[in-house]
Amino acid sequence: MVSSLPKATLAIIETVREKTGKGIKIETVPNLPVGLAKTRIAREGMDFHTIFLGESYTSLAGYLVAHECGHILRFFAAPESERKVPISNERTRRIAFAQIQKELSVLKAMIPPPALTELVEMWYHGLIHQLTSQPADVMIERWLHSEYPDLRNLQRKALDLIHKQTIPALDSKVAKMTPRTIYIASMAANYAFFKALDTFLGTHYAQPFEKEPFATTGKRLLEVLGTASGDSLVEDIRIANSWAHVLGITGWFEWIPYKSVSITEQ
Repeated sequence: MVSSLPKATLAIIETVREKTGKGIKIETVPNLPVGLAKTRIAREGMDFHTIFLGESYTSLAGYLVAHECGHILRFFAAPESERKVPISNERTRRIAFAQIQKELSVLKAMIPPPALTELVEMWYHGLIHQLTSQPADVMIERWLHSEYPDLRNLQRKALDLIHKQTIPALDSKVAKMTPRTIYIASMAANYAFFKALDTFLGTHYAQPFEKEPFATTGKRLLEVLGTASGDSLVEDIRIANSWAHVLGITGWFEWIPYKSVSITEQ
């Protein structure tokens, strides 16, 4: 159950209404596939954008709703022809799985086939979500920190939680049980994400990652992130595609017009 929201969050919701012509509806759900919150952007004929919050994180609703509103605002700041979403399909899956086939062959000796099949799907879709959302996430965190100081305490609590949830992935056992291509890509992106946050939050989130092998690749991603110059989805797509190129996983996902995706696929 979401209690009353901070004034700053209500002001951001009003900005969304002004910019998009639609309000915000908040729903709590038992679990989300990834992350603490998720947004379903309203289509024509719908009065509200829907923000889904994991029921375990409703105490952070003031921040989570503000953050998701940031994604909505960046989406609508792009020209309508450039409003796209990332998807996987038979072609992208074929490219991805062919690329990690040898790595999966090694894991078959350690993980039963049914479990491995399920894990591969989770790893693959999790990485796509990460690479297509983290560049925008950084921009949104910077915007919130700069423009809405009243939300900084909630923002810090949420980011502390996200950092805490990420740290266990540094365990060598996790690395050993994950396809190397996916592990390096995911952890390099995490390094870039946390290092970018450190620059304006004054935190030390990236410190545990600094001496890891993937840090060098993470620094390259950070350099790409530093070239971001726009405040819309157009720039988010450019950075995400550049990250995929740096990580050697181009073709693992593609962007299609938002209107081409059914509401059940969001």
